[in-house]
Amino acid sequence: MWSEELKLERAYYYCWECERGFCPRDRTLEMDATSLSPALTRMTGTVGALVSFVEGSALLAELAGVAVDAKQVERTAEGLGKELAEDERVHTEPLDSLPLPQTLYLGMDGTAFLYAPRNSWAAPASNRTDPPRPAR
Repeated sequence: MWSEELKLERAYYYCWECERGFCPRDRTLEMDATSLSPALTRMTGTVGALVSFVEGSALLAELAGVAVDAKQVERTAEGLGKELAEDERVHTEPLDSLPLPQTLYLGMDGTAFLYAPRNSWAAPASNRTDPPRPAR
């Protein structure tokens, strides 16, 4: 565990017209939509994808010294999953809508060709060690 705590003071402002409060520093730190920093959000998403949410909470406490509730791990991991799915949907085109490239490359498998030694014409056919291939 960490021997010292990091304390961050920040100003809080409240707008009477929209009836909402905000902290300007949260926007700078990219934390205005969450209580987790971007790095902690990535860590939380990773443990949430790999182990159970309870185990993920314990891992974050043990490895990073940060207390994140199992429910917060669940909400963060699921939120990131939704963001990734939406990003993939927006930025990925279906394969059938993509045009074929102008140049196609053909690969050839050379294992079907028989190798004959240089003077194989002199050897009788009965000395062949490989079985004849069936006709296709």
